Amino acid sequence: MTTAIHDASSTSTLGDLAEPLEVKQSRFDNAENLSGLMKNGEKDPSTQHTVFEEDDSDSDDDSDVVVAPDFEVVMLVLKSWETVKCIDGYEEVLAEQIILRMMELDAHVRSDLNLPSIRSPRFHVVKDKIISVLDGLVSFLGPDLEDFSSEIEDFGHHYRSEGFKEYLLSPAVTEGLKYTVPPKDFSPEIEKGWYSVLNFLVSKMI
Repeated sequence: MTTAIHDASSTSTLGDLAEPLEVKQSRFDNAENLSGLMKNGEKDPSTQHTVFEEDDSDSDDDSDVVVAPDFEVVMLVLKSWETVKCIDGYEEVLAEQIILRMMELDAHVRSDLNLPSIRSPRFHVVKDKIISVLDGLVSFLGPDLEDFSSEIEDFGHHYRSEGFKEYLLSPAVTEGLKYTVPPKDFSPEIEKGWYSVLNFLVSKMI
């Protein structure tokens, strides 16, 4: 069983959110702002989150098209998810980190999720939702990913039902994994793979 890591650069811990706190206003107020910062592999200076530019070589200059990830990338993410699930208590650790990253990206997340604190009973509802949606989405990954569009869209409804915003999923989960998985199991290639796969899934959830 692998133990989750908590990097010192992680801006908060579970204990830090035991009481209500003010979340600084972020410039990630909408998907358009986030898209404008997607410089491949660079870190956004306001959050230090790594953001990636999608490969649009096959998109025929259609900026709204999100290209499906290569099968090799899909398999890399599937293997990574199995590694994550071997971490002791990964559900709570990963959910906490994902929510913290979402708070950094959008100042309204706590109110959207109706989450007074991470130690509140509400956290367990939110945790179960984000992990179940993530696990469900990963379960669709494979050579026939495009065939599950309607099922993925249904997961989008489940995701939104608790107040989550789709555009936060890719960056927040990718960054949350960085604070959960040991560095040896989360290379830059895996990190970019997660972002690419999640970005594609989000495009099918809307």
